Amino acid sequence: MSLNDKIDDNALWARLEQLQKELEQVIHGAVTTRKLSAFGPMAALLKEMHWAAAFLGLTDFADITAMGAAFVNQLQESRYRWSVELTAVLKTLLKRNRDFLDARPKEPSAGVFIDSQSAVLQGTGLKRPVPTGDLTDIFRRRQINKNLVSPCRQLTVGQDRTFSHAISVPAFARKRHRSDRYLSMVYIDLDQQELDLEKLSKTLDEAFGKSEILLHGPLGIPWKNYQTYKAKKPYYLLLDTEQDSQKWLNSRDIKGKTVKILNSPEIDPSNEPRVIIREVVSPGMYKTPAASAQAPAETEYISDLKPAGRRKKSKIKNRNLGIKFPVGAKLILIVSTIIILSMSTLAYLSIYFFKGEIRNQVE
Repeated sequence: MSLNDKIDDNALWARLEQLQKELEQVIHGAVTTRKLSAFGPMAALLKEMHWAAAFLGLTDFADITAMGAAFVNQLQESRYRWSVELTAVLKTLLKRNRDFLDARPKEPSAGVFIDSQSAVLQGTGLKRPVPTGDLTDIFRRRQINKNLVSPCRQLTVGQDRTFSHAISVPAFARKRHRSDRYLSMVYIDLDQQELDLEKLSKTLDEAFGKSEILLHGPLGIPWKNYQTYKAKKPYYLLLDTEQDSQKWLNSRDIKGKTVKILNSPEIDPSNEPRVIIREVVSPGMYKTPAASAQAPAETEYISDLKPAGRRKKSKIKNRNLGIKFPVGAKLILIVSTIIILSMSTLAYLSIYFFKGEIRNQVE
């Protein structure tokens, strides 16, 4: 791609097709040589495929390619040996990638998705859903954490009474924030970037490797803002950087603007900006997340830097309830009294009725 080409759907799909062909060539050569080291080039290709899928709004596609790249890096360790099972996982991954490519719609995405909060979220509608649960389960058993290798999520921003935008940030990204850095939500239009797709993907992947990007993905913006700015491919980055987010963007030739600074080292902890924190269900995902989303009305206003601590439950004591003797002691006393009275009564009756017979036997 030339530097003047825009990052649109056609360019992204074309790049995915090219990367898929290169992956098929690499795995064919690796199977021929039967060496795990021959799979090494697949990691970089899968990472670039991850960003292209994320730019299209295909979060499931982005997840399996990022987890696949982590799996390839695992195979480069000396403790692994060539096996049919390991090769079969990569073949399944490439087959699933092909399923996503074959599910490409013939026509461009017809419009936008509008959720219950009147937020606009663009995405690519596939001709048919592509399941990915089996692959994510395999990678999970290999100790590959999806949230760490692929923090690609669809987020929305909405209006709030106390500040201009209420930003929903998943908890796993919030926990990775470092208090001595700037935590910022950045908005970019992909089709307005001067960098080509390969250069932009490489720049963002390097930043992600340095933990400067905690979260990224398609951004849902209010319908009013969408009409005003006429955004075509809105995208967001949750940055955790040593410098201000705008300086960070300028130093990397990325065109964008800061939606909100969630935290900075210069902010007094007592005056931290407060945001609504809740898990977000991605509209583009085909499976239901394990964690259910909290309703906005039930969401508490808590700091996005420190999770709300649970109140420690104190043990209720008898003294606090005004009880002098516990129930257990009373039960023991009652049962003991009944047993003593019963034994005494039996002994008295036995002596009373048999004393005459005993006297006669003695005489």
